[in-house]
Amino acid sequence: MAEQRYKAVMAVITEGRTITQVARDWDVSRQTMHAWLARYEAEGLEGLANLSHRPAHCPHQMATAVEVQLLEMRRARPYWGARRLAFELRRKGVQPAPSKSAIYRSLVRAGVIDPLQRQRRSEKWKRWERGARWTCGSWMLWMSSSRPTMLGGGGGAGVNAEGMGIEALTGTTLTKKLAKSSDRARKSGYDPTS
Repeated sequence: MAEQRYKAVMAVITEGRTITQVARDWDVSRQTMHAWLARYEAEGLEGLANLSHRPAHCPHQMATAVEVQLLEMRRARPYWGARRLAFELRRKGVQPAPSKSAIYRSLVRAGVIDPLQRQRRSEKWKRWERGARWTCGSWMLWMSSSRPTMLGGGGGAGVNAEGMGIEALTGTTLTKKLAKSSDRARKSGYDPTS
């Protein structure tokens, strides 16, 4: 890559071609050609080598003294994890205190912990869930085989005058299935007024 830049710079300097012509021939911008010329004049052939794109500084990077203190604490107590180390650093008054994730990355970088040894929850477990429920407005109704049970809500909501369903604050009535369940509950001796 440096050889191609050198040839482009030499085309401008020795052949006397314009920067625009050389930039068009080498498929680069005029600004890039100006940068190559300035680097060649300042540093010679070494100036045309690939430069690092790493930033000069990183303002949120953990300070070296803090990282050394962190690794010393970890070596003294190898069973402490990132959460405990963060707590201990804050307790010692380290400012700015690094986050748990920054401490974890530091431990991985130092080779103190292996990121592959983290235990994940087994996929064999199945989450237990309750049975189905219906919601209507601010009311929740849990259906059982014998009678409906009302939870939550307030105000003017409740079993309507005929006992045919449950009305929420919005005035909407649940499905006919719910009305049939309410009728069955009334026929089996359930009195909603008591």
